[in-house]
Amino acid sequence: MKFKDFPNVSADLIEALADAFPNKLPDNPLITIQEVNVSQGQQQVIGYLRAIYEKQNKNILEGK
Repeated sequence: MKFKDFPNVSADLIEALADAFPNKLPDNPLITIQEVNVSQGQQQVIGYLRAIYEKQNKNILEGK
């Protein structure tokens, strides 16, 4: 799916996901690699939605 085909992403959605899945290094030395992988995946989703949000809002400002 391309950016232009993606549904509108709101800043509120991005902030809610960032609050729900904060980007931080694990402080538990017993954390499993699977838990680290899940955390990385969560941050990738938030980063992807941020990029879409920025692209969508740039297009609105530029009239595209």
